[in-house]
Amino acid sequence: MARKRKRPGTKSSKPPAYLPLDIILEILLLSPAKAVGRFRCLSKSFYSFLTDPQFIHRHTLQASEKGEDHRLVSTFLPHLHTINLETAGHVPRKSILAKEVVQSFLPCCDCRFLGSCNGLLCYYRCPDKFLVSNPLTREYRQVWVHGFGSGKNPSIFFGFGFDHSSKDYKILRGWLSKRGWETQVFSMKNNCWKFVGIQESSALPKTTVVNLPVVSLHGVIHWDANKESHFKSIASFDLVKEELRDIMLPPSDHDQKLVIPSCISALRGRLCMSRQCLQTQDRTDVWIMEEYGVPESWTKQLSIELRWNVRDHWAPICHTKNDRIIFQNNSRRGLKVYNPKDKKFTNRRFPKLLPHEYPYFWMATYVETLVSIKN
Repeated sequence: MARKRKRPGTKSSKPPAYLPLDIILEILLLSPAKAVGRFRCLSKSFYSFLTDPQFIHRHTLQASEKGEDHRLVSTFLPHLHTINLETAGHVPRKSILAKEVVQSFLPCCDCRFLGSCNGLLCYYRCPDKFLVSNPLTREYRQVWVHGFGSGKNPSIFFGFGFDHSSKDYKILRGWLSKRGWETQVFSMKNNCWKFVGIQESSALPKTTVVNLPVVSLHGVIHWDANKESHFKSIASFDLVKEELRDIMLPPSDHDQKLVIPSCISALRGRLCMSRQCLQTQDRTDVWIMEEYGVPESWTKQLSIELRWNVRDHWAPICHTKNDRIIFQNNSRRGLKVYNPKDKKFTNRRFPKLLPHEYPYFWMATYVETLVSIKN
């Protein structure tokens, strides 16, 4: 007997299918931050759930562990544009900050990009102002310096990172006095500055400003502090213990006086350093610290032929989804994409990301998150 065809418009006897809440949670945790942000508009319950700090924290950890969907951002105000390194079009996004906010940071000659952490970007304007922003949510927060040292001090360092023990984002500021390195920490959770004390570090230079941007990893801020050959360690600041410490560099195949540690970065959650030899100037070695905090775990990941000169350094900044490594140059308007399988480079340029009046520039990468600066 043939089944009767259901007339259009009649109600089904089967109840609608619902996904369990735990499955919905897992799907959302694996979704891009931009998509999750749009889901907040579905209902009041979705908004309440997706703005919960615990969910945002879990989603941020998931995004950091995946280490994918990196965005590239120019480190010069007022040209704050971002692009997705994974897309084919490479079209710059609109400015990540409102015009009035950027105007408050002008003139730009005294502005410095401190670094990124969990999707947040931090800038400093000499001598007394910081700016923290989330490019995805377009939230921002301005922080002022009060007392403790002079912003005009030539021997000064900065930093921005996340204290995982207190779940607090912190801004670090330090300067050299007659007593030693004095440090000051701003807690974004408590909205106040705290004078930490006087500390020592053999890796910090005593004549120039520390190189920026910094690398924030495992609750520790790292600096490519000094280019002089006799320095054998990386300067760092532990945000949990709030203390300076030095991390030993990997051993060198050449005379230490001929080796230049050009740049430090983070590749897939591990501390990375690239170095060149003044003798050849045709090779770049990339080292990875396999076990964080253990100097003996430094491993040479790559040794590639890449021409450079004393003022022209190449450094890795991130991995892509297809296992390519992005290298950038501090004095050219482009990037090189390295394929470890065939050991070849391809060039990628972004002429619209930065105007021509900036002959030297430095880019930074970050992963989009929903971290709220207001809370």
